Amino acid sequence: MVIALYDSKYTYHGWRPVTAVRAADDDGNPDTTGDPTWTPLATTALDPSYAGAHAEISQSAATTLRDVFGTDRLTFSLTNPSLPGIVRTFESFSQAADEAAASRIYAGQHFRYDEDAGQTIGDQVGDFVFDHILGSVPHGSRRVSGHASHRRTGESGEYCRPCRRPARADCGTTRAFSNGRRR
Repeated sequence: MVIALYDSKYTYHGWRPVTAVRAADDDGNPDTTGDPTWTPLATTALDPSYAGAHAEISQSAATTLRDVFGTDRLTFSLTNPSLPGIVRTFESFSQAADEAAASRIYAGQHFRYDEDAGQTIGDQVGDFVFDHILGSVPHGSRRVSGHASHRRTGESGEYCRPCRRPARADCGTTRAFSNGRRR
């Protein structure tokens, strides 16, 4: 999982928001203005921005758990000893992963496209882990061709992250679900 993430980080060398905001006067775009005193809410990591690590790791966990349990919808709560008395409750694995990704944007660590890319990698890694390490493939089942990055959206069916729309045959998505379980 982390290998795929860092491969993208050091292939693209994307700059972080702190660099972009401070250096906007020198970015070649006359419509941007730099703010050399801007500081993000959290300390910025020293590695490149693209793709977002928290997004990738959270999404790979959410995808693997969805595949293991056969559904994305499972209510659970989390606490953190560094925030006593705070309890976060989620109605799905993907909701928790989405919040983890968004938190990095709000903290000034990443751009939205960093987190979208991280979640796409996370979907692919999570599906790979389940398909090749955790899950058995019943006789007669189909492997996914085209995109492997799907997210269940309640009872309404599948969602194709790369296409940003419900999964359809014309985008190459073919994963089938029956009663919330992959077949």
